[in-house]
Amino acid sequence: LKKEIVEPSEEKRESKDPFCSDAVIEGQKIESNIADQKFTYLLYDSKPIVLDHFLIVTKQHHDDFLSVDRKEYMEVIQVIQDLFTRFQKSTNFGNMYLYHKLGRRAGQTVKHFHTHAVVTQDKIQDFWGRCKILLRMVGLSYPISAEKMKERTQQYSNWLSGGDHPSTARGLREKLA
Repeated sequence: LKKEIVEPSEEKRESKDPFCSDAVIEGQKIESNIADQKFTYLLYDSKPIVLDHFLIVTKQHHDDFLSVDRKEYMEVIQVIQDLFTRFQKSTNFGNMYLYHKLGRRAGQTVKHFHTHAVVTQDKIQDFWGRCKILLRMVGLSYPISAEKMKERTQQYSNWLSGGDHPSTARGLREKLA
């Protein structure tokens, strides 16, 4: 079978939104064998709320949820389901939160459709995760370093290829900023 891959358009490459930047995509992309990913990228969030904070981003630029094609949205759902299944099989997770923001008052700051998948391990992470979401909405959050981003994307790529979950990496939970 020939795999159809959707390449980013010239419009996407020239846009100022971060998910239209090849450097951002390459810096945050998690290589995985989950879902087919013809239309989406699986990324690690640059301002993670908790350790397990992912973004599912469409390859084609869409300002928001309302302009996403049905095939693209169905792939977003498939990536989330595959990610959820992987967590069920290999970790002791508590909850998975899925969200995307539509409109300025909802806290949408990036005009490129993406869905957040945030996995918490316990009630403490649930509480602090909610607090961090509020802080992000008012602009009080900071990105992790490029070094941490590289470390985490490699660890998650390894995990999704059959390795250990990043929380088993020595001291990673303590390093979480």
